[in-house]
Amino acid sequence: MGAVGSVGVVVLHAEDSKFNDEQGFKYTYIFKGDRKVDGNPHEPLSERAEKDIQSEIDRQYEQFVATVARNRKADAEKIIATQAGVYWSENALPLLADEVGTMGDA
Repeated sequence: MGAVGSVGVVVLHAEDSKFNDEQGFKYTYIFKGDRKVDGNPHEPLSERAEKDIQSEIDRQYEQFVATVARNRKADAEKIIATQAGVYWSENALPLLADEVGTMGDA
């Protein structure tokens, strides 16, 4: 069995501020540049940081989709329509795979 797909981009922001408060941990950032500590795990994610991260995710996604579409000789809209789903065996044909076979076939 083989699977292909999952054409998407993900970023995880882990926010530990409640845990830190419960444990008595306090973090103080000393920095220059308004965005230097955006997205740090010790504070809730600000709207600005979330917007900036989403903008980068969107940029990377567009590049990824364009690359897959080009390399698979497919319409980018069809790649987007997969919604980052995973396709197993025959379900990947013909959009994301050319054929299904064994390792020996390959």
